[in-house]
Amino acid sequence: MNTKVKAFLVATLILLAGITIVLYANYRSLQEQTDSLKQQISTLQQENSDLQDENSDLREENSNLEEELQGTLPYSKANGTLITLWNNLNGTHNPTWQELKRFLDSDNTEQILYDYNSFICGDFAERLHNNAEQAGIRAAVAIIYFTSGPPHAIDAFYTTDKGLVYIDDTGEGLEFVVTDYFSGTPIYGLAKGKDKVAYISVGKDYGLIELSYAGSTEYSFYTSYSTKIANYDEQVELYNVEVDAYDTALGGRVFLDEPEYSYFLNWYNRLEDERAELNRIASTLPDYYYKPMGIVSKVEIYWNTADWNG
Repeated sequence: MNTKVKAFLVATLILLAGITIVLYANYRSLQEQTDSLKQQISTLQQENSDLQDENSDLREENSNLEEELQGTLPYSKANGTLITLWNNLNGTHNPTWQELKRFLDSDNTEQILYDYNSFICGDFAERLHNNAEQAGIRAAVAIIYFTSGPPHAIDAFYTTDKGLVYIDDTGEGLEFVVTDYFSGTPIYGLAKGKDKVAYISVGKDYGLIELSYAGSTEYSFYTSYSTKIANYDEQVELYNVEVDAYDTALGGRVFLDEPEYSYFLNWYNRLEDERAELNRIASTLPDYYYKPMGIVSKVEIYWNTADWNG
């Protein structure tokens, strides 16, 4: 074999060896890329599985929330069934104080007669809550517990300017006390249905004031209001004591001589001035003074637990 042919064969072998080396290197690179892609695919599959599990958990959580929104409150109505409420899932908002008052003025829940056998506080709280939610106003039911006696159901609203406000719309059937102007004797009876602001502080009396007279939602306002009522009652009692003293001293006489005539006339005029002042104070007070239902021991507020069966 001549030298030129040998050289050509050697060069060809060297070239083939180089090509083989390059191809092997490319194969190794492709193999590594394939392994990497397989690893990425495995990771993505795991992430997808995790996402599916997370989605399943979210669905379960959402289902639980929906079940919660279709629950019942631990408080019975007159017919023995639990309070069942409807929450507006299309959206509600926290009202302003004025907006809440306008809604309460337009609602007639408080005009229903309280009847232990057919419509009690749980029924009133349920109805007002549902009406508010249907009107787009976020509402809650509050269960008030006392140091003695049964609990009481009312409604709660979170206003944007007054904060948390309690409303008791229990209709005619609540006992009230008002002092008769002439006798000073407490008279007990059944108040007409009124929208009432409830004043609640644990460890203190559960207080009520008619909505139209509720100048504030703070408990301190109720304290001042109660003091005003107590002072008025005391003034009436003192006035009636003085009237009795006047009548006793006059002894039924019609004609008097001086200076006794002027003495009794001055006394009479003073009593008339006191009476006018009492009338002025009375004009600033509501028709009913609601007796405190008891001392509050605990308050439970339910914003989201609801069920609507109608």
